[in-house]
Amino acid sequence: MLSTWFNPVTTGWFLAVVLALVALWRPTIGRMALGGLFLLAGLVANLIILLVDSSLFVEVGRHSFLGVYRWFFETVVAAAPAVWGVAVIMFETAAGVLTLFRRYAKVGLVGIALFTVAILPFGQETLPNVLLAMTALWLARTHDVSPPVAAAR
Repeated sequence: MLSTWFNPVTTGWFLAVVLALVALWRPTIGRMALGGLFLLAGLVANLIILLVDSSLFVEVGRHSFLGVYRWFFETVVAAAPAVWGVAVIMFETAAGVLTLFRRYAKVGLVGIALFTVAILPFGQETLPNVLLAMTALWLARTHDVSPPVAAAR
């Protein structure tokens, strides 16, 4: 029963919904949470993959909905998966760090939105990225403004 609820899809949707609600409630906290999530994804999750088995970067693309993604990962990424892993880690880390600093937050948030949309074709586990991208773009537009509910009072 628990495996029905705790799987990559439901966990991803839960995280995306919570981040979106936090961003609506308190945009600054939402921005920091999204930046922190990208830092963790880069410096923890993808770094572990890089150190343990960098061929997993190729496997992700092999199950893509799009043939061009499958081709790219099976030919280009497969030639040097560790290099691809370092690039992904650097991008996620940079987007996370930029998002944490108000002055550069819009650049980081747009980077997060682009990244989450770019990895959508990897499978159903990435479908919550639609909500993450929308949240990032909303925050990029309003990250230092009070939420609409508070402004209406």
